[in-house]
Amino acid sequence: MFGYKEPDLTTYLKNRKNIIVENYKVTLLSKILPKVIIFYVIAWLYKGFNTRAGLNETASEVMLRISIELIMPTILLFILAALILWFFRIRTYKQEMKKVEHLESILQILKEKYFPFTSWNDVQANKGFINPTIFPLQPQLVNVPNNEQPEYIKQQINELDGLKLYSDNATKVFETINSLDFGYPTYVSLILDSFIQKGTIDIELLTNQQMLIRAYNDEWAKAYHTYEKNEGIASAGNRGEERVENELKMLSEYCSYLSNVRIEVDGQSVETDNIIFSPNGIFILEVKNFSESGSYSLKIAKDGQWQRVYANSVQPMKDVTAQNNRHIFLKERLIREQWTLLYGEAAPKIQLRTLIVIANDKVMIENESDIPVIRISQIYHQIQKFNDNLSQDTLNKVKSIIQSNRLPPKVYPIENYNHQLRDARKMINLVEGYGADIFHLIHEYKNEASKGTKK
Repeated sequence: MFGYKEPDLTTYLKNRKNIIVENYKVTLLSKILPKVIIFYVIAWLYKGFNTRAGLNETASEVMLRISIELIMPTILLFILAALILWFFRIRTYKQEMKKVEHLESILQILKEKYFPFTSWNDVQANKGFINPTIFPLQPQLVNVPNNEQPEYIKQQINELDGLKLYSDNATKVFETINSLDFGYPTYVSLILDSFIQKGTIDIELLTNQQMLIRAYNDEWAKAYHTYEKNEGIASAGNRGEERVENELKMLSEYCSYLSNVRIEVDGQSVETDNIIFSPNGIFILEVKNFSESGSYSLKIAKDGQWQRVYANSVQPMKDVTAQNNRHIFLKERLIREQWTLLYGEAAPKIQLRTLIVIANDKVMIENESDIPVIRISQIYHQIQKFNDNLSQDTLNKVKSIIQSNRLPPKVYPIENYNHQLRDARKMINLVEGYGADIFHLIHEYKNEASKGTKK
């Protein structure tokens, strides 16, 4: 029905009558007349062989007499066949007209049954809310601390599962309409098309709905993929930090520690995964969970460059140590300044030491530098290499300075699609109700049209 220009119902019925007349003439001349002629020839031959000439009657006179005797019955036979053919053709045409009238009356009955649609009233009342150009979505950026991001994203994924679309009534409407073009007489679809053209059904609204649902499903899939990707990254980091946390708990009799520490020095935010306080020294742990799946190996070159090493390529990485070194400098300055302010004396020489901890055993590590890059199981052994001989009083004072200057975890923006998807879903649901009503009407019409009309 859609995609090409069809004749309207009135034109079709007028043409249908002309076609029946033309088909009648063609059938009469191409099929009936040749058969009557064949009948005449056979009858003539049969009678010719079985007729004897009369007294003084020549052969040519016998042939003429037989021809005259057979011509009238043959003409009458042709007239009879023509009348019978015309009768059946007219009857077929009248039957089609009755079916057309019946289907038109069925649509009127269905119209009285379904109209006015409550769903249509809802659509009209909220027409300003329907916006087919809402896509593509621009996600909101929500600020969430790193350690809370995996749980936050999981909540968004759970909500997103509830926003998944399982129905598309607009597509069902168009599929049902188009199915009438196959296996049904042409007038079946034209009657419905005439019904639609009168403005009874808002096809443009359903067309927009169909495009809207396709765009919604694309955006839903994009959101789901983004959430899964971000959740995987955030969870990998958290899993690494949890493994380090468990290791430090086992060392609690030997040393104390702080986790997820953030301070500010001169307006600069300084974040640290873990700080270990032990008589051997104070250690700043930077936890990295690189290549948890073992898809690449790590190489730290002599000049300190970090590299991802794949089977066929090497890619440089962001410098892990440069930022950490700057943070250590700022922490040491804070400790010196706060020590003088709080205790009225110059701070003792305290050196904060960096430990970069790779938080899984899957990734292979090649370290050509002097940067201390270790695995979780090496933390205790690495601490034992130093002997700063710090007193418990010094450790407590440094820890107190850091604790008193500690700030809440820094929040980082994360993409959230759910708010806009919820609004889009409300808009789609509004028209889906209308689409469901239209589908039921057209489906009932199709069922009625299938009775005695389907080819």
